[in-house]
Amino acid sequence: MGKNKALLEVGGCGMLHRTAGLLRPLVDDLFLVADDPAPYAGLGLPVFPDLLPGRGALGGIHTALARAVHPRLLCVACDMPLIRPALLELLLGAGDGEDALLPRIGGWPEPLLAVYGRGALPAIERALAGGRLRVLDALAGVRLRFLEEDALAAADPGYRSFVNVNTPDELEAARVIAAADGP
Repeated sequence: MGKNKALLEVGGCGMLHRTAGLLRPLVDDLFLVADDPAPYAGLGLPVFPDLLPGRGALGGIHTALARAVHPRLLCVACDMPLIRPALLELLLGAGDGEDALLPRIGGWPEPLLAVYGRGALPAIERALAGGRLRVLDALAGVRLRFLEEDALAAADPGYRSFVNVNTPDELEAARVIAAADGP
């Protein structure tokens, strides 16, 4: 995109600001993982740099799990601007002792809108130490459960929560959807 995606506007505010607003009423330990805290100062949230820089999404999940106050962590990517509150509530309420709970849409797991337990931390640390940065590879051997489409449909019938913005065209499409949905 050539810009900080988290700050791009969708639905009248920056994507990260929009997501933080959804999360505030649901969690009591809300923070960001980012290497540079300066762009996020206006959000009023703590920002933790990656404990192991340059390790991508898995490094961010690692840092979040290591810094989290609670034994379970709701992980949400900054570039998913159409998340439904009901989906977040479903994820938070669906845990049953697993180390990771990931939605799966069209057969594809979504590791960046998921719940992780502290029990996943040793496997993630081993993967990072071995240079394996793919989130699903790091979760091999942990207690992993998928929430399939039928379980997700009631909370998000159009699966809009899983819209990810990586290109200008995807950004424009998200803006159109957000405008149609209203405030």
